[in-house]
Amino acid sequence: MSNKPITSREYKLMLKTDRFRNRNDGSNEFMDMVVSLIENQGGEVKTDFEEKERRVWYLDTPAFALRQNGYILRLRQEMEAAKQFKLTLKYRHPDRYLASETQVLASAMAEVKYREDDDDIETKFEEDILLHSASKFAYSTSIRMNGRPNLNALADAIDIFPGLETLPIPDDTPMAKVNGFTAQEVKRESGKIDFDMKPKIKPCLSFWYLSDEAGGYPLVTEFSFDYDVLDEEHERLIKHPDRLEHFPLPVVENANIFFNAIQSHLSWFDLTGSTKTAFAYTI
Repeated sequence: MSNKPITSREYKLMLKTDRFRNRNDGSNEFMDMVVSLIENQGGEVKTDFEEKERRVWYLDTPAFALRQNGYILRLRQEMEAAKQFKLTLKYRHPDRYLASETQVLASAMAEVKYREDDDDIETKFEEDILLHSASKFAYSTSIRMNGRPNLNALADAIDIFPGLETLPIPDDTPMAKVNGFTAQEVKRESGKIDFDMKPKIKPCLSFWYLSDEAGGYPLVTEFSFDYDVLDEEHERLIKHPDRLEHFPLPVVENANIFFNAIQSHLSWFDLTGSTKTAFAYTI
């Protein structure tokens, strides 16, 4: 059994939606707390932000067989992107070795059909750090597309992601939007957290609404922050994929101190919340 290097670490917490009835006021108040905590650690937060809107939904069989086998198939429509649709197959598991051994790569057909630029098809192995610092590992491939793909049966997904053929699910099993639900997402990327060392930490607030109007209480609110391996480290991993990653220890330590500190502000956090994906499957 082999392993794969992690190229990104993302910390995620679900927030109480009633704190964000007014998204601007709630976001500003929350980020004021973030700034205070980071400054107490000797860091700095650049609080400029950019909002992006997109639609998000998941595809699965009627019995949710993909998710039962550890996979999620997500489609995003990014309104301002040149290629609006982004299809992602992801396998997530708390065991790093099991996550890294799954087959999520795009097919040769998909490579020919969809790859016009280098970043049109992207495969990543990431670590998600959740409430109480529990980790899950995610191996995924994302494909940017000009038009919405036709995914009416599992066979259509297998054409793009052949690794799904190993699942004990008949190819002709129909697929549809999970629970008929489309999230209207507003993503607020809130600058950078800087501890005077690279890589910089990137915080983000995500809001899910039921309609395009994006008013009232959001259905889901998530705070996350992540950091990637340095460019030179990424190049080393491409040349030597059998080696494991290296993140600068001070960045990791400061990120964990901040993550633990922010969880002590219980008035902000939904301790019963899990993930956005779980919400889509249970709505």
